[in-house]
Amino acid sequence: MLDYQLFTALITIIEAAQPAFGMPKVGLLPSVPIYQKPQVTQQGVPVGPCGFLQIVTHQRNGSPSREDFWDTVNSVEIHREVQWYRTTFQFDAMATQDPVAVVQYSAGDLVNLHSALLQSDTAITQLRDLEIAIERIVAIRNTPFVDDRDRFALSPSFDFTLSHKQIVQNQIPVLQSTEFRIRSV
Repeated sequence: MLDYQLFTALITIIEAAQPAFGMPKVGLLPSVPIYQKPQVTQQGVPVGPCGFLQIVTHQRNGSPSREDFWDTVNSVEIHREVQWYRTTFQFDAMATQDPVAVVQYSAGDLVNLHSALLQSDTAITQLRDLEIAIERIVAIRNTPFVDDRDRFALSPSFDFTLSHKQIVQNQIPVLQSTEFRIRSV
């Protein structure tokens, strides 16, 4: 799978499963939208709580499998290479805290809920249907940073690893005719 396909699959699965984990939808929109990070066109800061996904690493597993086969429908020969990858993602969340509103999710709550969501049977089954396997989710960490108002804050996040395959396929030109030239030596 390509990066955009992985992001699309993950965001769709995560946002669809949020109501089962106490994050109800607001109309047709998810209560906690998930964004791909970094977005070069995204300006400013999201208004409400949100989650961010980014790819940390891609690692190839083994060597590619190669096969050639004949496509009877189009009458062409196809060459296919399949490479398994392990892709590590980072999920982090942002939620502005209001000291008056005690009944709201913190960024740490959102990270914990989404960690549990990705380990749920529903998410695992939906990922398997797309030939994606979730391998592991590592411990949640709180990384300190200085925000835009020069205050110290913590950014909770976790990494998770997916296994998926990338398929590269192209047509092989078919030999149309041959000419033998036998010469005496």
